[in-house]
Amino acid sequence: MYSMSGFRKPPAGEGSFDKRRGTVLIYTNSFTAVEVDQLRGALNNPLNIESTRCSAGGQGKGEQYLIRIPRRELAKVQELVKPFIPSMMRYRAGL
Repeated sequence: MYSMSGFRKPPAGEGSFDKRRGTVLIYTNSFTAVEVDQLRGALNNPLNIESTRCSAGGQGKGEQYLIRIPRRELAKVQELVKPFIPSMMRYRAGL
């Protein structure tokens, strides 16, 4: 089982909601592919939130990644984060 507490640089506020696709994006540009997959594991087990690792480019700084959470998982994410997001930031999770 994975845990967010084990990461030395947890994501904080680096995300957005893609209205057109209905997806949540978590920007993990400073993470390695292995670290991104560990974060995805923490979302999937025990939270049961599926996601994909996507390339975010990385001109000259090495490969960069983001985590995309698909529309079908949106309700789970919204329910999970709603109590912790200030009202002025809820748009980042499509709330």
